[in-house]
Amino acid sequence: MHGKYLRKIQLPYLHFLLQFDHNSCEATAIVAESENASTATEPDAGQSETNAETERTETTEVITEDSTTPAPVEVSGSTENSTILPLSYEDFNVNGFGYSNYVDLYGAGNGYEDVERISIMTTNCTAYTEYPDQMSSDTETLRGIKLGHSREQVIAAYGDPKKEVVYKNKAYNHDGLESQYNLCYCYIDERYPEVFFNLSFSMDQNDNVLDICYEAILMKWYK
Repeated sequence: MHGKYLRKIQLPYLHFLLQFDHNSCEATAIVAESENASTATEPDAGQSETNAETERTETTEVITEDSTTPAPVEVSGSTENSTILPLSYEDFNVNGFGYSNYVDLYGAGNGYEDVERISIMTTNCTAYTEYPDQMSSDTETLRGIKLGHSREQVIAAYGDPKKEVVYKNKAYNHDGLESQYNLCYCYIDERYPEVFFNLSFSMDQNDNVLDICYEAILMKWYK
C-alpha cells in the first residue's frame, strides 16, 4: 500500500487533517480552525465582561426596586411651634417682694391670708397708687407678653384660657383704657394643695392687655 491518503480527525474547536506518507512514514498535521466551533463555544473575553457587568447592574436595580426604606416624613416648623405647653412653675417667675418666683413667695408666707399678689402694671393706675409694693419690676412675662399686647398674642403664647371672666376692675384703668374681662391661666403645685396659682391678663375694650396679675386663689374656687 503505497501513496498518500488523508484522514480527518475532529477534535473540539479544531479539525486536524493528517497527511500520512507511507513511503516516508511521516505524518503531517494540517490544522484548520473551525470558525463555527470557535464562535459557538469560546465567548469573547470582552463580551463576558459585558455580560457579567450587565448581571451586576441588573442585580443592583432589583435591590433598589425592592427596597422598602420609607420616605422621610417632613414635619413643618409651624406644626412644631403650634405646641403650647401648659402653665408651669417657671411661668410664675416674676420679681416682687424680694423673690423671683411667685410660688416661692407664697411658700415663704404663712398661708393664703398672708400672701400678696404681684402685678405688671402701669404707675398711673389706682392699683399702683394703693398698692405700690405689688408692682413688679418686670415688664413682661416669661413667655414675652407685655402690657398693650393683643388677645391673639396672649392666646398664641398660652393657648386658650382656663377661664374667661367678665371682671371690670377699675383699679387698673388709665388713660381712657378700661378693664373688661380677664383671661385666666392656672397652675397647681402639689406642695400647696390648698390653693391654685392664677396668672390673669386683664383686657381692655380694645382686647389689649391692661394688667398682668400673679396670685394664689383658694382651691374651692378652682373650676
